[in-house]
This record gives sequence, structure tokens and C-alpha cells, in this order.
Amino acid sequence: MTKGLPSWFRALFTLVMLALCIVMVTQLVAQRNAQLQITELQNKIETSQKRLQKQQAEYAQYLQELPEVEAELALVAPEAEAAAEEVTVLKAQRKELRAQSEELDAVLSALEEQCTAENTAFNADTQELLRQLEEAIQSLSAMSALLTD
Repeated sequence: MTKGLPSWFRALFTLVMLALCIVMVTQLVAQRNAQLQITELQNKIETSQKRLQKQQAEYAQYLQELPEVEAELALVAPEAEAAAEEVTVLKAQRKELRAQSEELDAVLSALEEQCTAENTAFNADTQELLRQLEEAIQSLSAMSALLTD
């Protein structure tokens, strides 16, 4: 008679099969994740390559335009230097004019003070003359009144 497999072998076989199934499922999940990462990285690489191609095309265009720009720069450079020198001269003139303006402001202030002082003295003299004239007019009026009476 044939006897079946021992029970310990069946249990061991079942455990081994379960372990293999778990390993297989985890490997499938890991492979799927790895595939997604690979796809994402490929997309990034493609994008970077397209960006690099665009930058290289722009760089080539700039290299073609560079001699023209350098020629224009060589033509404009003397004018720019002359303008820079003119700016320097104008700044020096502005500084001198500011100093002169400050001096003239000081002179003007002194003259205004002097004029104010003279006006005060003139007003005092004028007031004195007016008082004297009024006194003279009063005396003349009094004499005229005496003569007409």
C-alpha cells in the first residue's frame, strides 16, 4: 500500500509555497515601482535633452551674432568713452557751481541782513524827519494863524 506524504512534509511544502508567493508578490510590486521610476527618469532625461538642444541652438545663434555685436561695440566704444568723459567734466562743473551757489547764498544772506539793518535805520531816520516836519508844519500853521488874525 502506498502511504501518503508525511504531514511534516506537507506543512513544510505549504510554508515554502507561501513564502515563494510572498516573495513573488513583493518582487512584482518592486518591479512595478522600478518601472515607474525608470519611466519618470526617462521623461526627465528627454526634457533635459530637449532643453539642452534648445540652449545649444541659442548658443550657436549667439555665436553667429557675436562678430556683428562686437563690430557695433567697436563703433560705439569711442562715443561711450567720450560720453563718460563728458559726464566726468559735467560732474566737476556741477560741483563747482554748487560751491559758487553756496558762496552766493552766503553773500545774499549777508546783504539781506545789511539791507534789513539799513532799512531799520532808514525808517528810524525817516520817522525822525517826519516828526520834525510835523513840528515845522505845526509851527508854520501857528504862525500863519497868528498872522491871519
